[in-house]
This record gives sequence, structure tokens and C-alpha cells, in this order.
Amino acid sequence: MWLSFTLSNIDTAGGVVRTAMNQVYALSGSALYALNTNEYDIVRMLRRAAAKRHRRYIAI
Repeated sequence: MWLSFTLSNIDTAGGVVRTAMNQVYALSGSALYALNTNEYDIVRMLRRAAAKRHRRYIAI
């Protein structure tokens, strides 16, 4: 399960999620509205965790 990543891997997970989400946004602007709110909140939580561990991920 992807939520079982350890904190040592959260920076990698954040990068993978960011890349995937950027690709989705680039393919279709309406993808933002199609996303389930809870799933988007999980993505934001992962990004915040990655930003706390590695400041280079704050840009999202």
C-alpha cells in the first residue's frame, strides 16, 4: 500500500506524486474538478510532509 512508505522515502513519493499530478493537469485542466476532494487532500498532506523534510518540495 502506498501509504506505508517510510519517512525516509516520503521525498521520493512526493516527487512521484507531483510528477503524476503535473502530467494530469497538463493533459486536462478539468482534471482538477474530476479529482475526489479526499484524494486531493491526501496529496496535499504528502506534499506538506515532503516539504517539511526537504525544503525543495515547497514550491508546489
